[in-house]
Amino acid sequence: MTEKSLDRLADEYSETIKVIDGQIDACRAEIRRARLSRRNFVLDNLNRKLSVLYDQRNELAQIQAHLSRYYDDELRCAV
Repeated sequence: MTEKSLDRLADEYSETIKVIDGQIDACRAEIRRARLSRRNFVLDNLNRKLSVLYDQRNELAQIQAHLSRYYDDELRCAV
């Protein structure tokens, strides 16, 4: 029961990573538009937002990887 729950949770993290990836793509497109129109203040804010999105994505990916291999790590330590 718990293994399936952790697998399901890992899948939810994967879906959230896809959402963040979409937000990253949209933010990068906004950055390109801001550069073309030379809106430096907006560009600074977008770069900060992009940095936060990358941090969130990295944290989600680390947690997702840990959840997907949790039982493998647990069994390896128990042996």
